[in-house]
Amino acid sequence: MGCRTGTTPTHPLGPTGTTTTDEVGPALVFEGDPPRNLLVISIDTLRRDALGRYGGPSTPTLDRLLGEGVALDQHVQCSNWTFPSTTCTQAGRYLDDLGVVPSIAGSRDPLPTLPSMARALRDQGFTTLLSTASVYVSSERNNAQGYDEDQLTGIRYARGIWEQGRDMLQAAMDRGEVDRWLLHLHVVEPHEAYAPPESYLAALDELPPDPWDLGNHDTVYDMLATWPDLDPEQQALMVSLQRARYAGEVQYLDDQLTEALAEADALGWLDDTLVMLWTDHGEAFFEHGHPTHAWTLHAQEGDAIAGFWAKGLEPVGWDGPTTAIDLAPTAMTALGLPVPDGFDGEVVGTADPQRARFTLVNGRAGVQQAVLQGPDKLLYDWSTGRLELYDRAADPRELNDLAARRPDRVRALYDLLTPRVDRLRPLVSATPVAPTGL
Repeated sequence: MGCRTGTTPTHPLGPTGTTTTDEVGPALVFEGDPPRNLLVISIDTLRRDALGRYGGPSTPTLDRLLGEGVALDQHVQCSNWTFPSTTCTQAGRYLDDLGVVPSIAGSRDPLPTLPSMARALRDQGFTTLLSTASVYVSSERNNAQGYDEDQLTGIRYARGIWEQGRDMLQAAMDRGEVDRWLLHLHVVEPHEAYAPPESYLAALDELPPDPWDLGNHDTVYDMLATWPDLDPEQQALMVSLQRARYAGEVQYLDDQLTEALAEADALGWLDDTLVMLWTDHGEAFFEHGHPTHAWTLHAQEGDAIAGFWAKGLEPVGWDGPTTAIDLAPTAMTALGLPVPDGFDGEVVGTADPQRARFTLVNGRAGVQQAVLQGPDKLLYDWSTGRLELYDRAADPRELNDLAARRPDRVRALYDLLTPRVDRLRPLVSATPVAPTGL
């Protein structure tokens, strides 16, 4: 079973050292009637351990939302870059089950018609609005399905996305069109190049000067590509500079969310509203040889943040296995609505604790898949046939490959993955190399 806890965890993969009781049933429990409206805040490239809740610097507003609501402390995404991960989250199904696997090489291709939470809510009488900073979460890629209105802006930061969304919802209210509403804010931060206002970059003053200009988007990938040619001291400096910049963007994001939520509350919009928070992927700092994301399915890129908050929602630290496809059915159930056919995710709190969770990518390093069950995770690289096994309870950063020492567990997990390998074959322009070590 998942565990309900009322304390804040410090372990990077979930709560430890807490008194828990096993329960079966939806993890979202309200005092009184469930909320009527839904505010979705989806955040690009936010690494789990960048939050105070998970061992990072204090992020007061994000920590408060998770600490006062239902935090999904073992949450993973279905992919490791924005287009595929937002697709599966909004559709409530894995990509291979949808028959759609966006390729980073073909990322301009729009999506076909898919299930969507926004459409399901619109069918229930909701006004559905999307304010987004990413072309991958917009009608330009057909990834705004079910929204009455979506607006894409070049403003990447949360304050501008909130103001645009606020104005959209207020205008709909002024027209007398709104009974119940969904407002989705998708912010593109903290994303490279990490360049928050200078006041958030004080940590750079404690480091040597930056010889690569890592705050410049036009040059950052060229600079990061020099990594293999750098000596260890230069590599350490590059990582330190990147982490300092990234931490500054996270702090800037948290401050902007503080202001946005305070304004929403002053408008009365949080009085009867469920807030759903989720991230589309994490970010790597060369732990497995690469920077940024869309490279590998290791924890740095694939672990995600998710949670729910509302006035009257019982606080819970949920350490059961959850994944991106669970969010839509959980939100609809919490709002007192039926979950339509086509959504395969589990309502948080009701899943088998030994369920297998799956993730995949057709990214910068080709096609990769992974399966997680219990504390174990198996990664399969199509281009090399390599299998990697990690015990995430003992090794949450996935740095100690156990595949050679635990062949029976590798075999058992690969047997779970095999049907999804077969399902993926016709959806990508690649042929898997037979796995090694089986």
